[in-house]
Amino acid sequence: MKPDSPPSHIHSQQAPPPPPPPQSQPTVNSETKIVTPTPRRYKCTVCVKRFTRPSSLATHMHSHTGEKPYKCQVGGCGRRFSVVSNLRRHAKIHINTSTSTTTTTTTTSSPASSASSTTSS
Repeated sequence: MKPDSPPSHIHSQQAPPPPPPPQSQPTVNSETKIVTPTPRRYKCTVCVKRFTRPSSLATHMHSHTGEKPYKCQVGGCGRRFSVVSNLRRHAKIHINTSTSTTTTTTTTSSPASSASSTTSS
């Protein structure tokens, strides 16, 4: 063995090549159980991404344009989102906040009410 060459056990343990990037999403034919790829026909004109649906491409384009067409309708909030599912997730904070505020207010006011009625009696 030459002093400049690496030990022989390093050459025998080669890492497998990385998988190729996905070009399409698989679909399953229920009758034959054959998986066939769905072509990604809709290509972004700004970057290299491709999509199977035009709606997915439209949503993706918001990331390039900065457009946020989905607005929270709760008064005083007005946050905007580029993806409708992010708006839906955001809307849950208003539901949780209003529920916890109501519970907190009720719990907080009950001891104060009974304390004031005890004091005034």
